[in-house]
Amino acid sequence: MSQASVSGKEMQARSEDSVKPSPLPAGLGLLFRALKEPGNVLQVLRAQQQLRRCTSVPISVRVRGRVFVENHGEMLIGERVRIDGRMNPVEIVAWKGSRLSIGDGTFLNYGTSLSAHEEVSIGHDCLIGNYVTIMDNDYHDVSDRNSLGPSSPIRIGNGVWIGIRSVVLRGVNIGDRSVIGAGSVVVSDIPPNSIAVGVPAKVVRTLT
Repeated sequence: MSQASVSGKEMQARSEDSVKPSPLPAGLGLLFRALKEPGNVLQVLRAQQQLRRCTSVPISVRVRGRVFVENHGEMLIGERVRIDGRMNPVEIVAWKGSRLSIGDGTFLNYGTSLSAHEEVSIGHDCLIGNYVTIMDNDYHDVSDRNSLGPSSPIRIGNGVWIGIRSVVLRGVNIGDRSVIGAGSVVVSDIPPNSIAVGVPAKVVRTLT
């Protein structure tokens, strides 16, 4: 094979490489993949509009229905978070000096209410059921009901499932991959890989 033919092939390869499109940024890549599915365009646009008061909202977040957002602190929404507020709106509130974060791939169903006076942290790939309430303050002190009372951080691990109409109160840590049964009131820590049910919620089974 002649040197000229080798050079010609090299030049052709270089020419083909030069017309290859440069890779898209990660966020735009997710957006273009989402736009290929019917209905996703509206969900992406709705997320950007309704969550505009959040501190951080990736382009991969999707919203169906309505979301009420009040942000006076820091509010961080992870990649691929999905929010369904069609039947009743989802409420997300961060008060002054607080931090509220929702991890990648987490789903919030309609009627969910999140409120942070100090910190509410939800991990990635969690499922938050209908009408679940998560708040790090009781809002009324037992002795002085006109007083706000103390706040304590809530930390929910990765892969947690919280069933319909459950309540998670201040100072609670829920471990990774745990399940909270429907209608439970969580007032104390739940270890990882546990199923907890009841009022107050108690561990009834360990997941293997």
